Amino acid sequence: MDTRNKILSWAEAKERLAAYQQEGIKVLLVTGYFDPLLAPHARDLADLARDARLIVLVLDPPEPILPNRARAELVAALRSVSYVVPFEGEQALPLNEALRVAECVRLEEQHLDYRRQFVDHVLRRHDLAAATSLNPTTL
Repeated sequence: MDTRNKILSWAEAKERLAAYQQEGIKVLLVTGYFDPLLAPHARDLADLARDARLIVLVLDPPEPILPNRARAELVAALRSVSYVVPFEGEQALPLNEALRVAECVRLEEQHLDYRRQFVDHVLRRHDLAAATSLNPTTL
């Protein structure tokens, strides 16, 4: 399956959301940065998907590492995610509308923490490798 087919426009996502709601299926809108996509993100989404279908809104963080579309494709590849909507740049009006139409879980602050931890980890590994003159792949 080409998981990029799970990436929708907000208009398409609203149609899927309405269909789920009409069928009585619980849906959660999940907002986050996923920059970069890390194991804790996947665990969080899997936990949320136990009780609901997930439509993930991929937002732009301050100073993104990866382009929005790349992050959307990575998130779409997760089994726990039903659909992904990339919100690039300043799309505040559609996002505000999104947050009114279904239960929403906001993960942006948590994602910034994950990213800080990841960057700190990489920098510590780099410093250790440089200090010991070891090949980083052996650490």
